[in-house]
Amino acid sequence: HPGIRDPLRVYHHHISSGICEPGENSGVKYKHYSTIFNTVIYTTHSVRFAAMDHVAIMKKSWKLLPKIISGEKKIESRWYKTRCEAWGKVKARDTVYFKDSGEPVTVKAGVSKVMEFKDLDALKVREIIHRYGGKDGIGSSDLEYFCDWAKDKKYCILIFLSHPSYVTPFAVDKAGFGSARAWISIENINRIKIKNNHTKI
Repeated sequence: HPGIRDPLRVYHHHISSGICEPGENSGVKYKHYSTIFNTVIYTTHSVRFAAMDHVAIMKKSWKLLPKIISGEKKIESRWYKTRCEAWGKVKARDTVYFKDSGEPVTVKAGVSKVMEFKDLDALKVREIIHRYGGKDGIGSSDLEYFCDWAKDKKYCILIFLSHPSYVTPFAVDKAGFGSARAWISIENINRIKIKNNHTKI
């Protein structure tokens, strides 16, 4: 669609054209080619038959959890060199639980929309970050540092958050997921919730 300059307009145009493909464990997710980002973007508002829970482990020094609560950070982004962890697993109406590394879960938010980008290079990464990276988006206070940090990533997931809130702190059992895992997807958070909230995992 060379005449459409806004990737979000590309998305809506694609819906009206009825071009779609099945999503993993869900109804439909829409695929379009963005003339801005020069890459394929998958966007989904669809839901599974049953919503899933996810745990996002955050870098503690970035102090992002208060930004989620305040609304300054409305998008959680995940960047990868290969498809892994959150890719293709997060859908609208899922719930994401957030924890700083080494600390218990303290925040949760709903998912309103997900966008997935692939085949990225440094230029595409920069375009995504400058469009979605600031306040009311990913919430980065230093976009240039962010661009440099993500310049070698090939895949990006943008998870649009809704209705953030604090939760009673609880730890999670990461056994079987890998100790270095930064994202966990599970059918029900209670399966990995640890009753002893003083345990930090």
